[in-house]
Amino acid sequence: MFRTVLGEADDCYPSYSDTIRCEWDAGVYSYFEDADGDELVEDTSESSFLYLGAPGLASPEGLGLGVSLQCFFDALGLPEDIDLAVDELTGDTYFVEGFQYKSLGLYVRAAADGRCSSFGLDGPD
Repeated sequence: MFRTVLGEADDCYPSYSDTIRCEWDAGVYSYFEDADGDELVEDTSESSFLYLGAPGLASPEGLGLGVSLQCFFDALGLPEDIDLAVDELTGDTYFVEGFQYKSLGLYVRAAADGRCSSFGLDGPD
């Protein structure tokens, strides 16, 4: 479906086990299953995640790129999972790296300045 809307990807390459990552110049990428292991996306390949990083993307509530993470918390409540950037040597926490609202299928990536740098939507399991 994504390929129907976005056209052929500008770049596709193996990402991790049985998965191919495809990127479009529009600031969008997705992962596709590689069930036959040929490192090619087939017409029947399913995508499990749509990642959006294009400028100007926002919800009607104004949630989008460049928005303070606090705006997501205010609008959607606390997320189910929070990823912290941690120094592996000292164990010091630097900043929130991302968070996930599993019930909404929404993942938000954060920049060090506390603003949304990109977000993604999970596909159905």
